[in-house]
Amino acid sequence: SLDKDFLRNIPGSLLSSQLCDKWVSVMDQGNNEEKIKSIQRLIEQLPRANVVLLRYIFGVLHGIEMRSEENQMNAFNLAICIAPSLLWPPASSTPDIESEFTKKISSLVQFLTENCCRIFGEEINSLFGEI
Repeated sequence: SLDKDFLRNIPGSLLSSQLCDKWVSVMDQGNNEEKIKSIQRLIEQLPRANVVLLRYIFGVLHGIEMRSEENQMNAFNLAICIAPSLLWPPASSTPDIESEFTKKISSLVQFLTENCCRIFGEEINSLFGEI
């Protein structure tokens, strides 16, 4: 809860509300390689502080997901929990638009979690040292 509250209070969201449409459309692109390249281009447009925080967040999510047989928190379940705190729709959205938006962002966060080593680099596995 504390993490989600912290993320929700980042002005403009961690993934940047200015890039909202681009983030939402990533999962509609071709194969996984194209999605990864698009995500990397979007990450390059974020402020450095946001990128650093994203790396740590996805390092944690990846670590949790790697132990999903023990904790029941696979990438899908993690995405459902954290996605709404990383990016939110414009304030004037209807409930139907918000629901569809949340599904798309959850799918994106699941993809980011499952592919974080390819997106952020293999060193993401060692951000927290040996566990």
